[in-house]
Amino acid sequence: MALFPLYGYFKGDYIPRLIAVDTDDTFAQVAGKIAEHTVGRTLPNDPRAKGYVVTIDDEIIDPAEILGARVAAQKVQPLHWVDVNFAY
Repeated sequence: MALFPLYGYFKGDYIPRLIAVDTDDTFAQVAGKIAEHTVGRTLPNDPRAKGYVVTIDDEIIDPAEILGARVAAQKVQPLHWVDVNFAY
């Protein structure tokens, strides 16, 4: 359990965010932490959405995957760029 810095970008927003997440977070939690700064603030909520989808380096990430597993495998580095969008 450690804080880990990521750049999060919610598709459609104009501001990338520097977000501190926990290495024990799932990618669903990471997406929620990024969306918290955008959805309902700079972008409206989409009531049709069933959650969020995370993309890293053009790869869709399983929402149940733990961030720490990707960090340990060196697939995610500090300040890595993470894209988030609504899931339908």
